[in-house]
Amino acid sequence: MVRQLQRKRPNAKLYRFKCIHCLVLFAAGCISTFTAFSLTLYASSDSLGALIRQIFSPTPQEPEIQQTFDELTEHYRPRGFPGKQRSISIDHNVRYNDFDYRKPETLTYKSATYDNIEILYRLPQKSSISALLLIFHSCKDRAHDWFHSFERQRIIGAAIELGYACLVFQATDEIRQCWSNTADIYENKDVQMVSKGLDGFYKQYPKLASLPRFTFGSSSGGIFSSIFVINQHHPIQGQIIYISIILPEVLYTYVKTNNYPPTVWIHVCKK
Repeated sequence: MVRQLQRKRPNAKLYRFKCIHCLVLFAAGCISTFTAFSLTLYASSDSLGALIRQIFSPTPQEPEIQQTFDELTEHYRPRGFPGKQRSISIDHNVRYNDFDYRKPETLTYKSATYDNIEILYRLPQKSSISALLLIFHSCKDRAHDWFHSFERQRIIGAAIELGYACLVFQATDEIRQCWSNTADIYENKDVQMVSKGLDGFYKQYPKLASLPRFTFGSSSGGIFSSIFVINQHHPIQGQIIYISIILPEVLYTYVKTNNYPPTVWIHVCKK
């Protein structure tokens, strides 16, 4: 009996070793499969690059403009529809009192943080302030872009010319940089963030609290604008939605019951 038990011991050890080896291989296979799936998912949604940038560059860098407006439009040829053909001459002749869009450095702005909420803003300097324009960027953009690209500078320039103080907000989504489209404003974290930021801004500029408020939202920011305007904490008198839509839940609940502020849509012209 003793000899038989001694013969079985090596076999038992070998069996246990094989079981452990199989378990290790199985676990390694699961981990590698999950990792490959996760990388494929992030890569397909263009989020991997944004995630890496967010990890290694947590502080947004202000983009630098390398060319002047004249250099960028030197070889520009308008497409064959009348509105665009006329606009090229307007682009070269429009002047703003507050800043010269041909010299981007003249469009200065301030940054203020209220309860960890950053607002970039420019107040009219050569005319009285008549209203506030709240600006919501598109996906994969940042609030800083509104002061560092010619197209957005022109929008801000036109608003300032009308006496609008321009306030630019940054979406809370740091990966996709898109705005929340949750219809319930009390559950929408971006609605709460903007409202809280405005509370802080009005503490610094209490005289502006009584002025009318308007919104300008681009793409994802346009859908968010369609949600934000239904809030009653900071009522909105009107909105501009650029290449975007009103969220369907908001459309059926508020627009069709005539309980919605005036809205202007700006669409992209077809080729």
